[in-house]
Formats: sequence, C-alpha cells, structure tokens
Amino acid sequence: MWARGSNQPPTDGPSASPLAALMRHELIALLLLLAALPAQAQETPPLLSELASELKSLRVLPVGAPTHSACPANTTALVGVTQRQLRDTLGEPDFIDKEDHHSWWYFFTSPTPFGQMGGGFPQLGFYFDSKKAVTKVDCYYAR
Repeated sequence: MWARGSNQPPTDGPSASPLAALMRHELIALLLLLAALPAQAQETPPLLSELASELKSLRVLPVGAPTHSACPANTTALVGVTQRQLRDTLGEPDFIDKEDHHSWWYFFTSPTPFGQMGGGFPQLGFYFDSKKAVTKVDCYYAR
C-alpha cells in the first residue's frame, strides 16, 4: 500500500537516501559541538570586568586629564585568565615586554601627552606561562 497521492513506495523514515542519512549525522555532530562550546568558555572574573570598565572610561578622557586610579588590592582572581580573555576584555596592551616572559602591561590613566614619562598612574602587568595563561600579576605606579 502506498501513501495517498504518491506514486512511490513507502521509505524507511523521513528519507532513506544515504546522502540524507549523512547530512543528519553531520547536523547532530554540529549541534553537539555547539552545545559543548559554552561549557568550554571561561567565565570572565568580576575583577577583570571592573578593570575593563575603568580602563575604558580612562581612555576616553582628554589628553593629560587628571586621574585617581589605584592598583587592585587583590589580583589572585586574575591568575589563570588567558591572553585571549585579556585582549577580548581589556583590549590591546599598552606595552608588551618580550624580554620579560612576554608580559603585557596596561596603563590606567588618561591618554598621556607625547613624550611624557611617568605620572603616578597604575601600570598593571600580566605574566604568562607556556599555555598563555596568567601566572602572576604586578601593579606599579609610573614614576
């Protein structure tokens, strides 16, 4: 018995062709992969989000505007953060020290006038391991 209005014999399910079966398997694999991505994504530590907000507000100030930023009291929450997370959250570092274990430095100040050295603002440095994860965080005031 054939389906009403059809001149074809019934099939074994929605589509019995080998191509359709392969496409179903690929779709299932893709859905499983997409479902696993959020589990692999690392959550941004609240301190990193706070630093990003502060850095963003400082960088839109006029050149040489006075600022009152301070070094974070406790940076242990930043250990383990990846370079990618830093770049995605804080943006490009102000300075990369390639001789010092490829440390990245962010300057928490308004844009400085050309040639100005120092100024008392915090310089936050991140040191990385071979897997590009933060192992140590330093903060100094520019002199």
